[in-house]
Amino acid sequence: MKPTLDQPILLDLADQTGRRFAVFPPDFPQRMARRIQRKFKVKVGVDVIAELVNGYAAIYCFADSVLYECLVPVRGEYSSPDDVDDEKYRAKISAQFPDEDPEILSEIAGWTIFYYLR
Repeated sequence: MKPTLDQPILLDLADQTGRRFAVFPPDFPQRMARRIQRKFKVKVGVDVIAELVNGYAAIYCFADSVLYECLVPVRGEYSSPDDVDDEKYRAKISAQFPDEDPEILSEIAGWTIFYYLR
């Protein structure tokens, strides 16, 4: 069963997952627990954070794997965010993770595009 937390906390966890390419140091859940307590004044268990972050990492890995399929023909020398068929890309991610909040999927997809095309 997925833990229920306020949306800003979940978005913050998704944001931090995307910023780290879904690769975490061993103490990441503990550091995120401290961050959430400081930023949101809420205590969240390390095990809850680890469960959420691992789920978000799976979304990131899937999003990364399908991004290439959603690139439109490149107009210039390099790909840019404009070269992503955003509708097709987000539809693929949503189809794979239908129970996930669309804002979370959007946050993670945004980071995947950002890192892939930089």
